[in-house]
Amino acid sequence: MNLGPDWLFSPVDNPAYAAPTYDDSGWKTVSTNKQLTDYGVRGIPYAWYRMHVHVDPRWHDLAVEVQTITGSYELYVNGVRIGANGKMVGMIESAQNYLTSYNILTA
Repeated sequence: MNLGPDWLFSPVDNPAYAAPTYDDSGWKTVSTNKQLTDYGVRGIPYAWYRMHVHVDPRWHDLAVEVQTITGSYELYVNGVRIGANGKMVGMIESAQNYLTSYNILTA
């Protein structure tokens, strides 16, 4: 399944955003098919993107694949950090042009 292109977006950094119960109902929806400047967003050091994905509880061995990201990132699933690339503080530029995957641990 391809996730996107639409994501919930916040230009503010808050660790609480990783929580699965966080209320993001007021967040703006943006598309990965557009630049953030198309939405009037410029010069931000951090951004949060959220998406709600509901899967059948019978599914196992799930993973998220990530490719072609400019900037550092941390990836959370249900409040648990499952992957990252680059540093979130002090890094001037980071890019990931290769495909990588992160396992999603299910209960």
